Amino acid sequence: MLGLAVLFGLSVWIGLTVLAAYLCGKLTSKLGLGRRIGRFAGFMLLMGSVFVYWTWEFMAVKNYIEKKCHDEAGVKIYVDSKEWRRLSNSNMENSVIFDHHVKLNSKKYYIDGKELFSIGKITDRLILFYVPSNGEDTMYTKKNKQIIIDINTDKKIIERTYFTAGVGQESDNSYKLWLNNIDDCSSDVLKDFEEKLQFYLN
Repeated sequence: MLGLAVLFGLSVWIGLTVLAAYLCGKLTSKLGLGRRIGRFAGFMLLMGSVFVYWTWEFMAVKNYIEKKCHDEAGVKIYVDSKEWRRLSNSNMENSVIFDHHVKLNSKKYYIDGKELFSIGKITDRLILFYVPSNGEDTMYTKKNKQIIIDINTDKKIIERTYFTAGVGQESDNSYKLWLNNIDDCSSDVLKDFEEKLQFYLN
């Protein structure tokens, strides 16, 4: 049904564009300006201007996410692996048990007033938390921030921040699939994060 609705809407849009180009062509012809100018004006009025806007929007999102990735993305270490081992006096070798099912009883963690949500257990004491963006998402970009906390000491250990671009399936603009092709910094940050995390696990 959705596909038929989209096709119907597209057909109406094209039909109105053709009609606008035809009528504007007749009008400019009577005014002595020529049919081509009128047809072009009619096309731009209903369809061409939309393509121009979409192109501008794509470039704006691309430039925005490039700036965000440059200024804010990356891996931040709060406690380096050697210091953490010294403080914890614990050898984590062979204890990596990554599990998405995490139970922390009733204890809650906060950063900048934002309640963290546990999304994965790296070891028995290293838990990966998601930091809500709380309205920081804009221009079809999403800020993704996760942090690992040692729940035995409540110390922040290592944090990753990256940005992704695109439209969600539930979005009113989900038809703008070309926005999903914008390069972001997620893969580079995740790779760097995983490499640094290994020093805490071996």
